[in-house]
Parts: sequence; C-alpha cells; structure tokens
Amino acid sequence: MGKELLTLTTERTAHFGEKTLPSAVIGFSNDGWISAISGSPVIVTRLNRNSTKQRWIFVANRSYSTTATASLAVGPAVTTVEEFVNASQTYQPTPHR
Repeated sequence: MGKELLTLTTERTAHFGEKTLPSAVIGFSNDGWISAISGSPVIVTRLNRNSTKQRWIFVANRSYSTTATASLAVGPAVTTVEEFVNASQTYQPTPHR
C-alpha cells in the first residue's frame, strides 16, 4: 500500500467520529468528493496525482486497539469508484451509488 501512496500528494486530511479532536486536527465535513461518513472513528485523507483529475481516498482506523468499520458516501464530483486490492496490486471497480 505504501508504494501506491508515496506517488500521491495529500490534499486534505480529516478525522471522523471523534468526540474531542486533538489540537490542530480538522474534523470531517462533506465536500464534492465525500458527502458523508458513518461508522467507527477513522482518519480520511484525499490525495491526488498532479497530472490527472483522479483522486484517491485513504481511510485509516483511528483506534490503536479496536477494529473499525466505516462507510463513505461519495459526492457529486465522483463518477467512478475503484478499490485498491493490496494482494493483487490492482484496482477493482466498486459500486458507489
């Protein structure tokens, strides 16, 4: 996964589902890419590759000790969604509407 992410530039990072945010941390708010999140506390990072209009969303569990499950609703800026499958190092189409 790191090999894939290292080629990208971070646009925005936000925390979702936390009652109290750490200092200098931004809470999630909807935008044209992600309109809503539900589930466990997670950290959501939107990334891009400057030469394309594509965006990548990386979701990380906020907890160090419990499993997280989160669902993201995509916004109107999203036309297709693909999931990176680490085992095969490929992107697979994923339903999003």
